[in-house]
Amino acid sequence: MDLHYTQSFVLLESAQRTTNGVSNAVNVSEFKEGLIFLNVSAVAVVGTFNMKVQVSYDNVTWKDTDYAFATIETLPSTYNPKPLSLLNFGKYIRVLYTIEDSGDYTFEVRFQGKS
Repeated sequence: MDLHYTQSFVLLESAQRTTNGVSNAVNVSEFKEGLIFLNVSAVAVVGTFNMKVQVSYDNVTWKDTDYAFATIETLPSTYNPKPLSLLNFGKYIRVLYTIEDSGDYTFEVRFQGKS
């Protein structure tokens, strides 16, 4: 019987954000697969919101992946999309987010890995 180990990491604590940014980087080398959870708990001003996963082999050089949440141009007051399912993601991951058109969002991002 195969035993699986899971662990969760906070990439971005819940906070109000109005500018572009990146999350904490997490070493995920011990995991074979993972999920990225986005939870938007408040929308003060609707703008354009994008979020994608980036990977790195050295925690310095970052590359975009095809893993991304759909661009959000209108949001209800809260938003909890289906998590992104990740495979073959290398040693480090983080998320890059962009907020345009004066958007104002409160959100958090978490990673859950499974070995």
